[in-house]
Amino acid sequence: MAQHSQAIRKATQEQARYAVPVGGLNFQESFLTMPPSDAIVLDNFVPRPFGLEIRKGWRYWTPAASKFAFEVRTIMAFVAQKPVDSRLFAAPADPTGKVYNITAQNVAPVLSLTPSTAPVTPGEWYWTNYVTPGGTFLCMVSEGAGYYIYNKTGTGTWAEVPTGNGAGNLEFPAGDTTTTKDLVYCWTWKNRLWFLKNDSSTVYYLPISSITGKVTTLDLGPQLIHGGAMNFATAWTYDSGRGIDDGLVFVSEQGDVLIYQGSDPSSATTFGLQGVWYVGRLPTGRRGFTAVGGDIVMLTEYGLTRMSDLVSGRTQSASVESDKDSFNRFNPRLARLISAQIDVKYWFLIPYPTEELLIIGSPYINAATGLRQSFIMNSLQSTWATVSNMDMLSAEVFEGKYIYGTRDGFIIQGFYGVKDGLSSDGLDLGVDVTARFQSGFNDFGNPTMNKRVLRIKLYGISDGLPSVIIKFVEEYDIITRLDASSPPQVAVGAWDAAVWDNAIWAASQISLRRWIGTAGYGKKLALVLSMRSEGGTLLSDYEALFETGINL
Repeated sequence: MAQHSQAIRKATQEQARYAVPVGGLNFQESFLTMPPSDAIVLDNFVPRPFGLEIRKGWRYWTPAASKFAFEVRTIMAFVAQKPVDSRLFAAPADPTGKVYNITAQNVAPVLSLTPSTAPVTPGEWYWTNYVTPGGTFLCMVSEGAGYYIYNKTGTGTWAEVPTGNGAGNLEFPAGDTTTTKDLVYCWTWKNRLWFLKNDSSTVYYLPISSITGKVTTLDLGPQLIHGGAMNFATAWTYDSGRGIDDGLVFVSEQGDVLIYQGSDPSSATTFGLQGVWYVGRLPTGRRGFTAVGGDIVMLTEYGLTRMSDLVSGRTQSASVESDKDSFNRFNPRLARLISAQIDVKYWFLIPYPTEELLIIGSPYINAATGLRQSFIMNSLQSTWATVSNMDMLSAEVFEGKYIYGTRDGFIIQGFYGVKDGLSSDGLDLGVDVTARFQSGFNDFGNPTMNKRVLRIKLYGISDGLPSVIIKFVEEYDIITRLDASSPPQVAVGAWDAAVWDNAIWAASQISLRRWIGTAGYGKKLALVLSMRSEGGTLLSDYEALFETGINL
């Protein structure tokens, strides 16, 4: 019998450069087809055009010692015509419904309002800013507590709007037993103030430029195919073919979406229903939507949905484009998380233009880390990542600052500085941010040959000395989790105190080029990295030295 032998192939070394996963999280493609420039895990890194940036840290906005005894369920911003008159308010889950002024940084919250009756859900308020010829107002409602108006005159005043037919009241139609205590949501559209009632499909609106007076009803019940009550409503600017116009969008708790167009809701000739769509159930609360770039995006059990996709039939469909401008790259994951915790408060959506982010506040707890995890999207690139160690229950953007309330009763300024937990007075410097990623699996240009990675060289820029730990894992390991150690301390010289020639006089961003030994063996390998840095760090790419050997 003839003997066949196979010559031993000597391993050869190769070297190549690859991008870090700037494409963000990708839950749409399979492990086989996902490019290594996308991520399976991307936590506390922000995908930017030039690389992955460790997210900014956070500080206590009010002193940690003056935290609330209850979780902070609402943050509200009153935006005055004079910036000096603007105010920021917080509502903890205090059973009495108290509202506090938290405008000043590093100042304990100041009691601003105690409603005459307690809210049904303590701390849960819905609000809107409204400018009329009579002034600028913060209008807010809470079921059980009622309807309140804030106007900055002198030191600032709150006024409760009672039910009735007198001046300064809210008058409901004859025979309607609704009171202001039944109102659960308010918004503005076409220079009118509108309200939703608890457990109802009826909406109410006031005359133009009015904050009190006689309301008119609009019954939407016959249009709700899936039943239930109204959840929220908002304006949507779109091009109807005759020019830019504002549509009025109503969304029910069960996911029916009604779009009206016109100007005078009391006139059937100038105001009418344009269509009804279905978007799936909404998470508990009325905060799962926001305006982004002229569009409305919503959180539902299908994930994140654009209003423009919904009305054009491009949602809930496998034909949705898979490019990086599509929410669908992250929706398979997000949809499962929302469906699993649809009754848990609070899911919310809020854009933060200062950092070019769309933020999804989430009650989700990552099983691997035990930490609560929210989600961010770079709004300029539609690239996704997760955020850990930021417990966001409620949030608002105030004068360019992202302020959020936590389940532990703290008021926090997020995306500030380079460390987590900086004290409000700046004396406690906090802890370094730990960021992690796992790239898509890379075949290094040869899908059928085994590779052994020997070392890599990281490239980027940093104003600190990052601590890094890396590993390459074989297909399809997605369990490995690394924890980088504390980074080395950087000595920064102080004038007239530091020793000349023995100190770094000023911290600045420098080029990061570091060889790191590693290990990994297989046909397709994913880079797993954990990093902690004393300063801001951006990773752009890495150079890999690896051996290619016989196909086993």
